[in-house]
Amino acid sequence: MRKNSKFIISLFLSIIFGTIIFIIIVRVFLFNSGFFSSTTPQEFTYLNSISIENYTKDSISLIHDIMDLIKSRTEPYHSSENDNETMILIDTILYSPNLNKIAFFVITKNSNQKFELLGGGELPEYPSDQFHFDAYCFLGEKKDPETKYHLAWMRVLNISNFHSYEEASQRIRSKYFNELASIQNREGESIYKYNLDDRRFWIGPAWEKNFLSVEIYENDN
Repeated sequence: MRKNSKFIISLFLSIIFGTIIFIIIVRVFLFNSGFFSSTTPQEFTYLNSISIENYTKDSISLIHDIMDLIKSRTEPYHSSENDNETMILIDTILYSPNLNKIAFFVITKNSNQKFELLGGGELPEYPSDQFHFDAYCFLGEKKDPETKYHLAWMRVLNISNFHSYEEASQRIRSKYFNELASIQNREGESIYKYNLDDRRFWIGPAWEKNFLSVEIYENDN
């Protein structure tokens, strides 16, 4: 019986890991093929140069980092609906030319029932036996190639309570690839100057800004 249990667990983990790898490969291919729309000028559009092997390695490492944020109730995961049952998906990772900086999207999956039981209120048109998805953007930087990225939540544009992974993924990408550069301060000046998929973003003002300056949520209900 124990052998069967171990086999089932091993098979389950293999399926999960295989699914993660498949999603990663598809995302890298679609990004490089220009599948995702963007308002960034073509001559400055980001091109991925990282190998699938390193991309996969970083994705798995970032999942563990997000798990740690959830365990410590660190923003944006301070809500108690985020726990060891929360599914974490690293949607897309962008790298600076020298690989010392990254920007990536995280999508989390939680049950609607848990959201309601913890006092989050009802989610209109969301069956309690199904799920909702939130999406956030993080920046990472490291001084040494051998060290881990130091992460910071980029608060400016956020997605919450979307019906599906695909909807949350498309919307968070659209906001950062099309709207980031257009966000203005009180003087009418662009705060971040470049969209996230603009190669100039890596030397842009986002790395000097306090991300508390702007915080916009888009809710799907």
